[in-house]
Amino acid sequence: MSNRFKQQLGAGLWKRPLPVLAPSSHGFDSLSTYNPSVVRFGGKFWMFYRSRRRHDPHTGFIGSAESED
Repeated sequence: MSNRFKQQLGAGLWKRPLPVLAPSSHGFDSLSTYNPSVVRFGGKFWMFYRSRRRHDPHTGFIGSAESED
């Protein structure tokens, strides 16, 4: 069976992929990370994301991560 995008749909067990970015054990992103956006600049991929820390859940932060691949 396939969907309208010609992707195969399987009936077997699904596996949950590992997260690209997860909350840290402490710091500004210890409660949650969400709303990622990736741009390519200067030969690197930059991901900007929103986060909240466990001890101050009402304040939001913007974080960044970079990768060459």
